[in-house]
Order: sequence, then structure tokens, then C-alpha cells
Amino acid sequence: MRSWNLFESLDDGKSLVITKMTELHNHEISRVLYSHLPNQRKINPANKAIILELIDLKANKKMIQNKIINDCGKIITLKDLSNIRTIARKHDSNNNLVEVINKLKTKNNCNVEVSTDEANNFNGIFIQVRFMAESFHSFPEVIFYTVEHRASG
Repeated sequence: MRSWNLFESLDDGKSLVITKMTELHNHEISRVLYSHLPNQRKINPANKAIILELIDLKANKKMIQNKIINDCGKIITLKDLSNIRTIARKHDSNNNLVEVINKLKTKNNCNVEVSTDEANNFNGIFIQVRFMAESFHSFPEVIFYTVEHRASG
């Protein structure tokens, strides 16, 4: 461990003067340990894309780890692989309204109407599942009203 002996300068009382330095380390120093440091394990975008593709194909993480170590010569931990996937999921989960509407209509068989103002700014969305439509048809004299609001963050 580098040891620095610092003493207050007598000149102005605000600065320090290094009087002695010891460059003895109290731990092992090796390339292997250095290669395991987080900054040395960073993966470039091209390799991240390969990793994500393999994870999406349900490849074994240990096999992915071995492939990256052999191909790139970089150390990567299993936790690094999990973190890459988690970060990619966060970036994939954007708020694409068109995709949401299509998913609601096709997968959930919902009636969906989007409300916008004159400038085509989003005001709200009306979603009616099959059960709601059947209830409305069975009881037209009753007004069903549900509001949900979730702020981002």
C-alpha cells in the first residue's frame, strides 16, 4: 500500500507537503487481480449485443462467460451478464403508445381509444376489456367509470 506522510506547510498553513512516500503494497499485485476490477471488465457495445442475443436465446450464462473470455480476453462475471440484461430491459421498456395499443387490441382483445387535443398531444386513453363491454351492454342505464393515474418515477 502506498503510504503518504503529509505535514502541514509552515509557509501559509493551508497547503500540505509530502515528506515521505512508501510504495510497499500490503496485498498481492498481479495482472489477474487487475483484470477483475470493474473498469477492466467493461464490455464494448458490439460484444454487449452478442451477449444479449445469446441470453435471449436462453444460452447458459456460464457458456456465455467462457465465450466472452475466450473471444475478447476480458474477464466477465456472471453478475456482469445479469446486469447487462437488466440494463437492456430497462432501455427496451420505453413508452411506445402505438405498440401498447396494438398489444392491447391483439393480445387482450380490448377496445382502445386514444384522446388527443387539436395539436395531437396525448390527453388520455380509453381501454375496455371484454368483460367491461359485456357489462356495459347488459346494463346500459349504469355508468361505469374507472380512473387510474400513475406518475413516472
